[in-house]
Amino acid sequence: VDPDQAHEVDQMVQSARGDLREDFFSIFRKYAELNRARAELKVLEENLAARKQWLKEHE
Repeated sequence: VDPDQAHEVDQMVQSARGDLREDFFSIFRKYAELNRARAELKVLEENLAARKQWLKEHE
């Protein structure tokens, strides 16, 4: 293998590794955001259910 080609392939592999690492951490951050949103939604749903119950009891 030509040294220039080997160096080029090595650079492409390093670039791909960096891209993969960035993609992985991006997905990890999105998953964490989704979990926070799910937790917030759960609290809101519980609050809504409690408000509906209160209205039902105080009509």
